Amino acid sequence: MQRYGFMFLVLMLAACGGSPQAAPTAQPTLTLVPSSTPPGVETTYSDRIPTGTSEEGYPVLGIADAPVQVREFGSYDSPASGAAHTDIFTELLPRIEAGEMAYTYIPLSGTGSIPNGSGAARAALCAGEQGAFWPYHEQLFILQQGTGDVFSGSALIDIVDELGLDRDAWNSCVLGDGVNDVLRRASEEALELESYTGTPTILVNGNYVLNDVISLNTIADQIIERVESGEPIAQLPENAEPQPEEEATEEIRLFSTTQQDVGVPVNIALPEGWGLSLSDTLLLSDIDAVRTVPFTLWKGPVEGGVGSIVVLWGFPNITTGNPFEAQAGVATPTPNLRVDGLRLLRLAVVEQGCNVGTDLEREYTIGEISGVGTEWSAVDCPELPDTRGWFVGTQQFNLNYVFYVYVEPIDPAGVTDSERVAREQIQAILDTVTFLPPDEMPTPVPLVTETP
Repeated sequence: MQRYGFMFLVLMLAACGGSPQAAPTAQPTLTLVPSSTPPGVETTYSDRIPTGTSEEGYPVLGIADAPVQVREFGSYDSPASGAAHTDIFTELLPRIEAGEMAYTYIPLSGTGSIPNGSGAARAALCAGEQGAFWPYHEQLFILQQGTGDVFSGSALIDIVDELGLDRDAWNSCVLGDGVNDVLRRASEEALELESYTGTPTILVNGNYVLNDVISLNTIADQIIERVESGEPIAQLPENAEPQPEEEATEEIRLFSTTQQDVGVPVNIALPEGWGLSLSDTLLLSDIDAVRTVPFTLWKGPVEGGVGSIVVLWGFPNITTGNPFEAQAGVATPTPNLRVDGLRLLRLAVVEQGCNVGTDLEREYTIGEISGVGTEWSAVDCPELPDTRGWFVGTQQFNLNYVFYVYVEPIDPAGVTDSERVAREQIQAILDTVTFLPPDEMPTPVPLVTETP
């Protein structure tokens, strides 16, 4: 059975990402093409594309049940968000208009260098209460390209007047609590987002993607192809390119291994019946680059089933913490191994297409070392039975490690007494782990396949 897989991240998509609900009110016809509009930037799309509001209060462009759901965490005070608006959003407008894609804008502030980004976000959301979020949104990004106090109060009011909105109603909204709730919810969601690294952060069907239009169009093409063929969106192709044949070893099937035994960088005491099942190097398309990540797998009997311990190491930290925590006065953690563990869980450990659930951050131990991680589960997988366990990450001798632990089979209804005993048995094995210093680490050697 498959417990590890290789695929490009731009194709690792969930079934859905919380479809937005269309607003019940009709949207007015709004046409605004000021002389300051940059060439090629089209501002009248909301005349012909459905608009609405998500359950959280975020503005949505496109039909609510579009198969491709794009969510952008953006900020008007962030020049990078402005660049993404021009280079990505405007390029996706034809797909939004065609009904293939819905675009949700989640407004944040304080992530860039332009003053009064919060005021700009409030102003745009309040324009949205009169059906004019997207024209106002466009004007803010046009203003962003200017100099000086581009989001001054008078500049924000000028847009209201140019759009012909009810200024009194807009003022009441700006001063009210409703918009505060939306902005607070957006900040909280960014804090909870595993893959958030600043604005813009873009998700497609609930999964992080690189900030470039090629990646987004590649994803959209794959989803649309599956929709047109009648296949479930959850079962996306693993890669646009042909994949090598699977390497079968016991109950594990690996994709794109380098066939190089890197050895085990730790000492571990295994009880009777346990043994080293596999040690190799995975070729993974991470969120920033294609890289190799070595791993080792141990398996053995536990109460009521089979236990597994997988350790991945030598990977970089993609993020060292959430910028919103720094704004709140919390020291940025270095490194954030829980985030790295969550990333690699989906990339390398569970079968693609599983419904993966995770818990809040917790502290665990590996030998005499403390580390951070969380509980996780993988259910409703295309081929595999349900499983659950935990992972813990730590950094030793300037090398990152994440240990994944799981038990099979499990009772879908919850953790049983038998599984609790199995977890204690596995933790007793983890308690024996010691980390090897660099001068004692084994030298990688090619795997030799014996032929009969």
